[in-house]
Amino acid sequence: MRAPSLGASLSISVDLTESHDLSNRSADSPRRAAERLVELFAAAGVAATWAAVDPASSDIIARATRASDRHEAALLVDPHWLAGEKGRSRLISELMVRAAHARHAGLPISTLALTAPLDDPPLDLLSKYGIRAIRAAAAGRIAGPTSGKSGSAVGPTPLRFGVWQIPCDARLSGGSALAEWFAAVRIRRAIDRRIRGGAPFHLAIDVGQLAIRSSVERLGNLQRILQHVARGEREGLLRVETISQMIARLSAPAGQRSAQSILRAA
Repeated sequence: MRAPSLGASLSISVDLTESHDLSNRSADSPRRAAERLVELFAAAGVAATWAAVDPASSDIIARATRASDRHEAALLVDPHWLAGEKGRSRLISELMVRAAHARHAGLPISTLALTAPLDDPPLDLLSKYGIRAIRAAAAGRIAGPTSGKSGSAVGPTPLRFGVWQIPCDARLSGGSALAEWFAAVRIRRAIDRRIRGGAPFHLAIDVGQLAIRSSVERLGNLQRILQHVARGEREGLLRVETISQMIARLSAPAGQRSAQSILRAA
């Protein structure tokens, strides 16, 4: 099955861990970085999918969704859930508990965000519990080696049982000042290429790595990326949406997708 065209669109996911939440007072630097990200997204008015291992308990997700109703929550898969022979069953067990907790808190969960490859995902059970998208840990496909060069786009891919795979086209994880600057330039240029080619782009932001490898004061490169994205959206060149919004468009009947495209162009 070939995925329908999404046109020039962009989605962003922000990976948090429990130690990056405001509730963990010992993780000062990650907490400050996460808080700063919420401020940057609010200032730019850009939507994002915020992923945590327990979304309902994440103060950062609560802060982000209070700042803008354009944001959504996702479940960040702890690599330990996938370890050993019982990894498959533990993943489903954790999903059941945490998704129910999130729904009770008014945060519907439809996306799993991976930080490690997931071989043979239990798509039937994931679909049963409302999962419609699996965001890959890195560029390429969910499991196994990528089919092309690192960072090459494969676009959203339909799997089975109504579940879609979302590749990472770029992952922002900090580094030296020079490395950050070059990464930001590459990401902005890549977004511009997708605008010209009418193709989707997904950017993942690793808050933990940003906090370890960068200072909060050096998040200006990310700010410039968000401003670039916001400008493209204002000018009607780029559709910015959450992962669940993108999946809803992909799953819509062809006539409805055409109507959405016409309305966007207008």
